[in-house]
Amino acid sequence: IRLKLLIDGGQTSTSTVLQEGDLKLDIVNRDVLIGDEPVSLTARERSVLQMLMRDSGMAISKTILAGRISTMEEEIAPQTVETYIHGLRKKLKDSVVDIHTVRGAGYLLKES
Repeated sequence: IRLKLLIDGGQTSTSTVLQEGDLKLDIVNRDVLIGDEPVSLTARERSVLQMLMRDSGMAISKTILAGRISTMEEEIAPQTVETYIHGLRKKLKDSVVDIHTVRGAGYLLKES
């Protein structure tokens, strides 16, 4: 999956890196960085983070997150998403970006 990002000079470049504050996620290489420091995430945590970063500024419900990370072989329950969010919050504690709970709506990724 490729994303278009606007860079200096008004030129458009194709990139596979999502960024929010000091948090970067390279979709192709599966690298997650806070600044220049690598962060070790599980595949599911990385999937949840990727969805939150893509829909930055919008709350995403547990049900939608669970549906997007479920596979043909394994269906993820919405309650299981809470476990992934908990793990992400712990691992991203040094970032200026936080995962906020929006009551009745879901989870939202934004800079503190």
